[in-house]
Amino acid sequence: MRYEFLGYENVDGSVGVRSKVLILPTVICVNDVVSKLTSLVNGTSTALHTCGCTQLGVDYEITYRTLLGTALNPNIFSVLVVGLGCEKVRANELANDIVRSGKWVEVLEVQEVGYEGVLEKGVSILKKMVSESSRRSRRSYDLSNLVVGLECGGSDSTSSIAANPAVGYVSDKLVDLGATVVFAETPEVIGAEHLLVKRIKDEV
Repeated sequence: MRYEFLGYENVDGSVGVRSKVLILPTVICVNDVVSKLTSLVNGTSTALHTCGCTQLGVDYEITYRTLLGTALNPNIFSVLVVGLGCEKVRANELANDIVRSGKWVEVLEVQEVGYEGVLEKGVSILKKMVSESSRRSRRSYDLSNLVVGLECGGSDSTSSIAANPAVGYVSDKLVDLGATVVFAETPEVIGAEHLLVKRIKDEV
């Protein structure tokens, strides 16, 4: 029996289960205008953060890599990158790296077109993106195309009794069927490393 899921295929060959329009701020300074854009255009999402300004070295690299990785998520159809204009994380540089994946990417900077300009131009761009995203249709794909990310949203007394074992069971089944499951919060396994080591497929 072949197990499949319904998803959207992207230009780079990845498959997502959503077709999101992302408004991506390069720096904390534009969180306000980005939040306003999200409220003005239904069907958009954002990833607000507190970084992007006066960062150097590894600190900057982590922020840049995180923003790029967010934009490259298979569930993201298109991206509007919004920058201030003077931050370390440059909007055009980030957009150029995103566009290599084949995604639809646009850039706006507050210092270039102003706050109201970002709102006016941004709403126009985002409405087009949402309209195009809504035209996409899901198709059936083999589970080998599915990537599932796991994150503990908040532990309580029932987590170890019910939620974690249930998620673990489903994850094992998905992996056995060819899917990929990524466990993000590695500090959660402190004290249980030996259990994971026993299950490692390849030598490290």
